[in-house]
Amino acid sequence: MQAPVLNKYSKIRVIRINHSYAGFFAYLNFALNQILYCEEKNLIPVVYFGPHSSDGPNAYFEASQGDNMWDYYFEPVAGYTYADIQRFISDPTHPLTEQNLIYPDDDLLSYLHAGNPDSIYSYPYGYYTDLEEDVGQWYTRQRAKAQQVVENYIRLKPHLLNEVDAFVERYFNNRPVLGIHIRGTDKGCASEAYHIMRIIPPEKYFPLIDEFIRLHPDCLVFVATDQSQFVATLKTRYQERIVTQSTILSDSNINAFQKQDGNGYQKGKEVLFDCLLLSRSNWLLKCSSAVGECAHYFNSQLTSVDLNEYYGPLTSLQKCYRAFLVEPYIFLRECLKQALTSKLSSRQLMTSLLTDFPLIRRVSNGLEAKQFSNNSILRSVFFIKKYVSLCRHKEEIPLQQVAALARHAKQRIGSDYYSFRQAKGKKYLEIRCDGDPQAAFFAQYVYVLQQLRFAENHNLIPVVNFDHSYNYYFDSNYDKNVWENYFEPVAGISSSELNSLPPESITFLRREQQRALFIGE
Repeated sequence: MQAPVLNKYSKIRVIRINHSYAGFFAYLNFALNQILYCEEKNLIPVVYFGPHSSDGPNAYFEASQGDNMWDYYFEPVAGYTYADIQRFISDPTHPLTEQNLIYPDDDLLSYLHAGNPDSIYSYPYGYYTDLEEDVGQWYTRQRAKAQQVVENYIRLKPHLLNEVDAFVERYFNNRPVLGIHIRGTDKGCASEAYHIMRIIPPEKYFPLIDEFIRLHPDCLVFVATDQSQFVATLKTRYQERIVTQSTILSDSNINAFQKQDGNGYQKGKEVLFDCLLLSRSNWLLKCSSAVGECAHYFNSQLTSVDLNEYYGPLTSLQKCYRAFLVEPYIFLRECLKQALTSKLSSRQLMTSLLTDFPLIRRVSNGLEAKQFSNNSILRSVFFIKKYVSLCRHKEEIPLQQVAALARHAKQRIGSDYYSFRQAKGKKYLEIRCDGDPQAAFFAQYVYVLQQLRFAENHNLIPVVNFDHSYNYYFDSNYDKNVWENYFEPVAGISSSELNSLPPESITFLRREQQRALFIGE
């Protein structure tokens, strides 16, 4: 891409990361989605992936390679590095100043990565956790968006591209190549749909590998994985056909790149090469992971089979086995381990069993969703539970608070708390102050400001509704919405108008989310 001319009117978006120890291609995906945002807002994208994310270290940062991890592997996306921009700003004769730079906040980054339906997704998560369309069509749509951004903006460093070409010439040698990506380690710890997140072991790949070998007897099998024992298993079965290039592997459930030792640059280089070499294969067997999926971004002609989708969702019997045996066993094993190491007191252990035991937690989560249903019995059970919880946490006015929450839930039957998974169809954010019922006037004002930022970042229309009778500033002689006793509606829509809107179009934040925003998380 030709570098744009910079002047005092230029607006430069600094693309950054906000997820410590995310995978290399999760970081690439962050960049792609922020580039899309820059195109939409007519901003100049400049990538800066420094030593730290907002919540911890960058696993691929290596000080000896420079201050910006992106520059280790890629050319500037729009012709300028972050160092170039800083040099221009420090030059008094250059028109750029710090005022030209825009740094995104974490809320917006989270939204772009998991909540925006128009972003690029490497597998179904966040907004698309529950797909309402054919999964093949969905992947085709995501790949088309990604391939366009990669073609326009992403350029590999020439010396790295030369190394990839040399590897292909030396090892592939014009033979048919089956690419395989098998992710182990932390994949099974992710929180999306289980059939997508479960680890697919090498044995599940064998039938498809055997079929490729039957069709192409002289083929090679290039293996990209984070697990050393997976390589050993494949070499035992397929011997000299197996080709690998990564040397930084793990034999545990901790991904090799997440370990604090080792060379950050080399970790990134190896996984980048794995993806690029997978993109050079004739056919790809992959799992639901960004590494294998991004191979499609570098080769639009590549065909693949996703084995997480190939083997599909769990059967009813498998779900019961997981819910009643596997999850409780893992939970009790961890509790016992912590109890034996004196990390948990007997009281803490009992509390954990009563609140975090998988089956109990699943029932509790399901009950919470029922507060917005038409089932009055389940709603009542939930609010009895809420009242007990508030009493236990020594809230001063639980009875009034629960009554107000119950009235609101009944009024909003069909709506729900905000989440990326349930963002479809949501248009309005009802701004509330349930998270701090005794907040002073300007504390409540800050609650509104923070939720206004949230609404802006998540493309929702904000409507402030402080209809809490326990609010210090509530007066029965005036409007029941305290906010509108003093201020005009923030987006021209009064809280009274919410009652005439479809509840399915309204969402609001949980009490803990309101508090987290208030304290700046």
